[in-house]
Amino acid sequence: MMRPWSAILLLWAQEAACTAGHVVRLHRLDPGGHDEMREAEERWHRGDFSMPERVAGKYWRLPRHQALSLLEHHEVAMAASSVADDGRRVSGAQRHFMDREQETSIPERAQAVTRLMGISSVHVGPLAVGTKLVPENCHTADGRPPAYVQMTALEGDEAALLQAGSCVASDEASLQVVMDSGSTNLWVAEATCRSAPCLKHNRYNCRRSTSYSGSIPPAPELSIEFGTGEISGAQGVDDVRIGPVTVKTQDFGMIQEEVGEVFSKNPIEGIVGLGLPAMAAQGTTPIMENIIKQKLLKRNLIAFYFSRDNPSANGMFWGGIDPNFYTGPMETFQVTKPYYWSTGLESFKIGGHEMLGRVSPPRRTSARSGLLQLVESESVLTAEEAVALTSAHKRREMKAVLDTGTSYFSAGSGLFRRIMRRLPVAMCSAITSESHPPITFRMRNIRGEPRDYAFDNRHYMVASSPDADSECHPAFMQVDLPPKEGPGMILGHIFFTEHLVAFDRADGDPNNAVIHVARARKGSEVQQHLANLTRHQPKFRVKAHAD
Repeated sequence: MMRPWSAILLLWAQEAACTAGHVVRLHRLDPGGHDEMREAEERWHRGDFSMPERVAGKYWRLPRHQALSLLEHHEVAMAASSVADDGRRVSGAQRHFMDREQETSIPERAQAVTRLMGISSVHVGPLAVGTKLVPENCHTADGRPPAYVQMTALEGDEAALLQAGSCVASDEASLQVVMDSGSTNLWVAEATCRSAPCLKHNRYNCRRSTSYSGSIPPAPELSIEFGTGEISGAQGVDDVRIGPVTVKTQDFGMIQEEVGEVFSKNPIEGIVGLGLPAMAAQGTTPIMENIIKQKLLKRNLIAFYFSRDNPSANGMFWGGIDPNFYTGPMETFQVTKPYYWSTGLESFKIGGHEMLGRVSPPRRTSARSGLLQLVESESVLTAEEAVALTSAHKRREMKAVLDTGTSYFSAGSGLFRRIMRRLPVAMCSAITSESHPPITFRMRNIRGEPRDYAFDNRHYMVASSPDADSECHPAFMQVDLPPKEGPGMILGHIFFTEHLVAFDRADGDPNNAVIHVARARKGSEVQQHLANLTRHQPKFRVKAHAD
């Protein structure tokens, strides 16, 4: 029998699924960079939803340098090992992760911010920050606050407004930002950043914003690593506009230093962390918390629809889910611990072989049973010890973490090596369903019913070129979650391209958060529907600069 709260969550899920909400189109930034982005956007706005030959095909094809990077990761994770300080043997990749976990101030003046791992799958959407008057320092004739006009709608019209004596309010900056469920803080590129990658981007100038509330004294600067990159800067407060909402007095990190390849190659002008509040830097308020507090959405829900092949055909839903983007039933999963967007992972199979070492599902009441056994014995168990035991049990459960910012699947070191032995690198033409069988993730929905999510080798093997003799690599990486939050597997971009995923904060309490999953609908009709819904959204653009 379901708990009353579970029944309420299911009712909310059904209502959210019947509410289309507001959709914003996202663009996936592939390693091809600016040229591919311009080309994809031109095709999209012509209504051409076909894909060029280089991205079509049986296997997901990686650009050469990305394929080499994945191969190097596999080689390091499988071959390199070292002895940790406590005598345990860990792989080189795991030691790198452990070292990063121990870094609490990079640079020393900054407070380190948590992110699940480096962003490798980058989906960007529009974010407007701050307020400016157009023309500058203008006033309305009747003394009322000027009407708001979106910045992109003003392009080329400022001179006409000046001549007409009109006065409007607009965005100080319109940026292309990463929508990231694996981090929680908001970041925007700021005008004082003089690092080489910053100069290629549009940036927000807090000194020109009439709604800027100043920095947050005595809050420290923030710093966060994203795989091969790092950003840092002071904290500020201003109004931001994202999707259908305007969030008042939102605090964010102002990017005043950018270092790394990920920022040099892609027009990333900020990051919107959509994770749960436990991941946020101390003293900061995540944007979702303010959206909930200010009651800006009908439902405290965001959802993602990602295309496997078309980098322009991605959508982010606010406050509801459009049923035209999925097919079949929508399953609801309880977030097991409100840190990552994660739920319990009961089983992971390659073919018919169980990889998690379980032959039967875990007893859902095992922690409670353990408590009863201790209470019924002669041992004395305090309330604090009971809570600690239950928390320890929850920490040991395997998790499935759903992350929009990760390209591949991931597994902890030991499981990763077992996966690689069963799914070896092979010539794409030689792969069969016997050599590389389907993989299956099993999770239990909020009713306690098992649900399987299977992927055949077309989804989890990636090719380094479109040629028939290309080499194919398993789309798995080794990532060891922090001991307090693991163990777990990350389900990244590959999972999202096959399923519409919604992150639902329900009544706003992180302990009541749930995840909804449904099979994604595919085809040109869905892309045309997305194009119709977002026809007034401006093109994604790249700031002109010398590459």
